Amino acid sequence: MIESFRALKLSHIEPMYLIRVCLRDLWMIILAALCGAMITGTVLTLFYPNAVGAKVTLVVNSRVASSSVIQSNNAAANTAKTFSELLNTDLVRRRVAQSAGYPGYDGKLSVKVQKDTNLIDVSLTAPTSKQAYALIQSVCNSYDTLTNYVSKNMLVQKFNTPTIYSVPGTRVSRTTAMAIAALLAALLMAGWLIFSYLAQEVIQNENGARDLLDARLITTIGHEKVQRRRRALLISEPTVSFAFAESIQKLCTLLEQKRSEHGRGVFSICSLCEHEGKTMLTDNLAYAMLQRTDRVLIFDADFRKPSRFMPDSPRTAAARGKWTDLRSFRIGRNELRVAKQEDAELYVVYSPKTQRNLADLFGEPSFAQMLHALEQEFPYILIDTPPLSLFADAEQLAQLSSASLMVVRQGVSVAPAINDTIDTLRDTNAEFLGVVLNDARTWLPLQEGYGYGYGYGAYGKYGKYGKYGKYGKYGKYGKHSGSGQEANHAG
Repeated sequence: MIESFRALKLSHIEPMYLIRVCLRDLWMIILAALCGAMITGTVLTLFYPNAVGAKVTLVVNSRVASSSVIQSNNAAANTAKTFSELLNTDLVRRRVAQSAGYPGYDGKLSVKVQKDTNLIDVSLTAPTSKQAYALIQSVCNSYDTLTNYVSKNMLVQKFNTPTIYSVPGTRVSRTTAMAIAALLAALLMAGWLIFSYLAQEVIQNENGARDLLDARLITTIGHEKVQRRRRALLISEPTVSFAFAESIQKLCTLLEQKRSEHGRGVFSICSLCEHEGKTMLTDNLAYAMLQRTDRVLIFDADFRKPSRFMPDSPRTAAARGKWTDLRSFRIGRNELRVAKQEDAELYVVYSPKTQRNLADLFGEPSFAQMLHALEQEFPYILIDTPPLSLFADAEQLAQLSSASLMVVRQGVSVAPAINDTIDTLRDTNAEFLGVVLNDARTWLPLQEGYGYGYGYGAYGKYGKYGKYGKYGKYGKYGKHSGSGQEANHAG
């Protein structure tokens, strides 16, 4: 981990990603802050307990009637000094304590004269309020005797009644100390989270994808906000940004080029983990390719999950709308169906039920024959594969494809694991095209495309793609564009 952190470049770090990391694990930061405050409060209670203080004000006057104010003030200062020395002697302390009913007193006792007055403040501290009050009363009862040791011409009288107050055990108040400890603990936890994610070589931005991955970065898809909660992220939606549409069109151009080179249009859309965006990318590529060809087939190959194209499933994204089953294929004991969307030349192959033994299914000769037969009918087949980190199904499907590409979502997978997956895909018969960095939230504009960044914002004027030049009218598929509550860029 330390070696990976040392090899990290500043250009690989994305501030927006680090902010998301802290917000995602905010509960850990809050928990660390609470622990820091609680530990600090416990330590202060055990080792620096609060004391109780008592205070009384005495007034010093001369017994001589003709004395002036200045003389009284000077007398008060001299009396305070001598009074303080007397009270801090062991003999007087013991006498004051015994008078209060205690064997001794080792607390803090001070005498201070108020500036430019003949008033003296006598204060002391004790462990309890009862002891503090008893001791200050003992001092008040003893000042006449003590005054005789100072001067017989001075008269010391009690100016007010004793008061009790709390004395903090430290210079900093307990609340302030706990707040500082909570802040430091939160900062330490946030720093540790950032360090741990940076040391794992998580892909954060385009520079990191180019330098850390052993593959070409095809394009970057910025974070796209959905205007309405129930709207799916589809290129046919009028609210998607210009940059998002450009990224999808760039991929379509690459697929057209590779189909011309290989003479086949079977493409596997892969990812290392779940929710990286391969389903979102597959759907958008299908809708965009419909502007360039007469028909497109989506192969929903994650048969271990209930297909979103099943009649009784919640219809999300491209699966929304009315679908009609056309025919079915029997592969061993498994059944696959071909369905068509009602108002578009968009087709899908799906499984009407969940299946487990997919290694046997994809290895059947009849499966390869079925895929070959579909190739003759559809110029483009987009295979939405299962995650490679969970199963080897995507590797088998890539063997039957003409090319494959990989979707990498910002901040989800680490570079070493992605590179291992890239090597696996390169070992197949299909050409590996590269990676697509998805859901990139950046502090600065993206380098890919036109750099409009992360959200549709003010670019809603590009929503009506009927006026968008060579890319045609995307709007005619709007009513089939989906409404599920799928997370943005997750597939």
